[in-house]
Amino acid sequence: MRRLGHVSVAQGIKKRIDEPGVKVELHLFSVASEFDKRAAAYAPVSYLKKPPYCILLYSKSSVPPIEEITKPKLEMSASVLGIRASEVLRRVCPNFSAI
Repeated sequence: MRRLGHVSVAQGIKKRIDEPGVKVELHLFSVASEFDKRAAAYAPVSYLKKPPYCILLYSKSSVPPIEEITKPKLEMSASVLGIRASEVLRRVCPNFSAI
């Protein structure tokens, strides 16, 4: 998880997010089960005169530890994945209109 700080956003995506007259939101999704935990971040982009679309900005999955762990702890660790992703993405692209 320490490698998360080395995420970079492709120039094309950043240009689209920073365009004037564009509304970009950051949506985060995280889930955990006994088999794995996952997190994803995507950005719905809305223009005034163009059709809206979505950009997948980040996704990560990992398997839980071998030892027995409770479901709430798994859910919490999946949430931490999403929060860390949002911190990096907001630092790289600070122009999100909502999170």
